[in-house]
Amino acid sequence: MVEPSRKLSSEEVNALMEGLKSGDLSASTTIKDGKEIEYKTFQFGSDDLSLLGDYYALRLINERFARTVRSVFLPLLRVQP
Repeated sequence: MVEPSRKLSSEEVNALMEGLKSGDLSASTTIKDGKEIEYKTFQFGSDDLSLLGDYYALRLINERFARTVRSVFLPLLRVQP
């Protein structure tokens, strides 16, 4: 069974915004078809950006690459005219 998309279309977003502006909806409305909906609040600025897990190996490769590039370009930058 295919799970329906959890993203809102632009029409749904516009309808929600119009409902909030007109006063038909409040920001704390949680009832749909007579049933209470559970939702999780989103916190902007949370540092948990790893949606697919921890990229430990990728971080190590990046650090090693950065050290190598730094050792190559640093002598070039030290050349004085």
